[in-house]
Amino acid sequence: MSHCTKCQLNGPADARYCHHCGHPLHEQAPLQVSCMVCKAVYAPDAVFCIADGSRLVYAGAVAELSEQP
Repeated sequence: MSHCTKCQLNGPADARYCHHCGHPLHEQAPLQVSCMVCKAVYAPDAVFCIADGSRLVYAGAVAELSEQP
């Protein structure tokens, strides 16, 4: 079982990212998130870009989160 330090929920043991909020579950996760539109970088607890409102993504989660319209 994995435990998310951000939303405090548990998930599958082999998960790399929290199934609830997308937060990385392992030490090698990046310490920041970035906007795919303007490339601005934010602290890991940020969710939306201040400049354009885009959802921020972790480097390893881009493929999973970027498929939203």
